[in-house]
Amino acid sequence: MNSVTLQILQNIEIAWGGLLLLPKSFNGSYGDLPYESKLEHYYGQN
Repeated sequence: MNSVTLQILQNIEIAWGGLLLLPKSFNGSYGDLPYESKLEHYYGQN
């Protein structure tokens, strides 16, 4: 793998590193609450 490809892959990893994936049942249990209200519950996930 050349250095350009490696750098691209590292950039993708960094960009996606903050992505939070939640099960539908977990996220749906908070309904229409605004994101700010849900945020405290998200810290224990992933």
